[in-house]
Amino acid sequence: MKNTKNSIYKIITADGTGTGFKVINHDFLITNYHVIKGSKTVAVEDHHQNRYLAKVAMVNPEVDLAFLHVEELKATKGAIKLDENNQVSNLQTVFINGFPFGMPFTVTEGIVSSPNQPMKGRNFIQTDAAVNPGNSGGPMLNENGVLIGVTTSKFTEADNVGFGIKHTDVIKQINEYHFDDVKYRVKCNSCDSYTVEESEFCSNCGSNINISVFEEFEKSHFANFTEEGLKELGINPVLCRAGRDYWEFH
Repeated sequence: MKNTKNSIYKIITADGTGTGFKVINHDFLITNYHVIKGSKTVAVEDHHQNRYLAKVAMVNPEVDLAFLHVEELKATKGAIKLDENNQVSNLQTVFINGFPFGMPFTVTEGIVSSPNQPMKGRNFIQTDAAVNPGNSGGPMLNENGVLIGVTTSKFTEADNVGFGIKHTDVIKQINEYHFDDVKYRVKCNSCDSYTVEESEFCSNCGSNINISVFEEFEKSHFANFTEEGLKELGINPVLCRAGRDYWEFH
């Protein structure tokens, strides 16, 4: 478990914060789609508060997953292990890793309340561990540091109830992604193909795509004014963001 900490990053957008992580043998970061929704470039921060630009390379809104490409971190090896055959069971110990409310990194221990909780047409892992905004997109790990799910807090505000995207769903998305470039791709959950050009329909099967997945978050007038000023000073505003209408400097 100790080796996994350096594979977990804070995700910072113009609209808030979340968590992302790297797994063994893959050079992209994994997070929730709803964490980066409305952004095609975000900032990621490591445990030494170094910040890097990340390009959103793949989104699957229906599964609520996204992959991020960080050029400076390509050579950094992920330590989080994948095991498609790993069984998740009731009362199993689970560890929620992330940055709740954008605060420093925490690990919260809980148990699996249900390994197959049906909700909105999909099955999720349910846990009694505290899951807060900012934890979204982080890894749910077992005692051996093996991924059992990706934390998502978008479904409920109830205490002692958290949910995770099942590790088998995550592994499926990883195994089907085979691209070396960093184009923004929207995955169709009907035919598993990818659409690059902005469209209301899948380029392969014609299924509907919500056009909003191609649109970027509309910043306030204040944010536009502030970020233009930062650009004039030679500062990349994406690396300074700390949420909605808020910036910070290290």
